[in-house]
Amino acid sequence: EVLVTFGGTDANDYTAHVNLGVLLKGEGELDDAITLLQDAKRLSPEEPTARVNLAATLVDARRYAEARREAEEALTVRDDEGVRTLLMAIAVITGDAELEAAQTRWATSRDDVRESLFVRWGVATYRGRLREAADLVAQGEQAFGAIGLWPVVGRLRAGMALTFALAEDRTRATALLKRLEHDHPVEDTADELVVVAALLRDPTLARRW
Repeated sequence: EVLVTFGGTDANDYTAHVNLGVLLKGEGELDDAITLLQDAKRLSPEEPTARVNLAATLVDARRYAEARREAEEALTVRDDEGVRTLLMAIAVITGDAELEAAQTRWATSRDDVRESLFVRWGVATYRGRLREAADLVAQGEQAFGAIGLWPVVGRLRAGMALTFALAEDRTRATALLKRLEHDHPVEDTADELVVVAALLRDPTLARRW
């Protein structure tokens, strides 16, 4: 029914289900997003994208046990930093030390910093270790920038700016915003920039995006 409402897309189209589910998640329509992503998972159980987005949506809906189950199922299809970062978030939110330790072990076992950087950065920010988090962003700038993955660098910088803003560190948050404006297309990180501006209580800054 949701697909019909949003344009009559083929009910067996996996990609359409995932894309619309992600769109609805972003708009806060979590129940409809969950339904679509569950349907997508049934359509192509071997594809991890629906599972990962379903787990993330369940986190947003505060259905953490279900989110963990979906994320752990996703690991059997594709074990990567996106799923591990999601599991780390669930571990911190629910206070599950064993789950957190498992993700930390995975991160520290990686030979390539790019594979584990977001997990390690998540641990540092969740635990309030801002110096460590900033050092990891610097590592990410080198590792991802060296191979031209500047959108990934933008994600790291935007996340760090948001973390500084939450910590009420206006100086470092503003410095990162300037780098984002200079080095990255606004559309890549616009949502994070608006949130940072709001946290800094700077309406002039918010209106620039």
